[in-house]
Amino acid sequence: MRHPHSIPPPANHNQPGGVHPTILWIWLAACLVVAGCATSPRHAATTDAPRRLTLAELQANPALAAEVQRAFASEVPLVLVLEQGNTLPLRLEMHTPALTMAPVTAQVVIHRDLHLRISRKGLSLSPDGRTWTSVRDVDQTKALLGAHHARLSLALGALAGEGVAVMLSLNATAGK
Repeated sequence: MRHPHSIPPPANHNQPGGVHPTILWIWLAACLVVAGCATSPRHAATTDAPRRLTLAELQANPALAAEVQRAFASEVPLVLVLEQGNTLPLRLEMHTPALTMAPVTAQVVIHRDLHLRISRKGLSLSPDGRTWTSVRDVDQTKALLGAHHARLSLALGALAGEGVAVMLSLNATAGK
């Protein structure tokens, strides 16, 4: 007597159409996998590695800014590497019906290597280019930047020799 979980005996391959059912199932599964991979771009494998670009390369060749801009609409990410010691200009300006601020440019100094992954899926940060966190995840981003305690303040005050001023500051400290 045959065990209920055993494989059935092979069919007689000498007869016309005598193909083992297991072979038919394997063939059918292979056809479905091949057809699915060929027609489904969501699951298609890609060998495209993310393009890696350093801030220094971008600053030396401003024409590369167009490539960075295209990355925001691409499925294949671009990784912008901000290396320790680099400076990055930060331009601030404001134009609203109630308030206007003339453009002001300041220099942001990078104190540790950071990797910024840019793609259609959004922006992600990494300290090493391997472990990523979305910039939308505020707690993880603060932890990655070492800014466990951060404070953003907007105040009205008096500055010596300048009179009344609006002050905007972002301060962060490390530690838990």
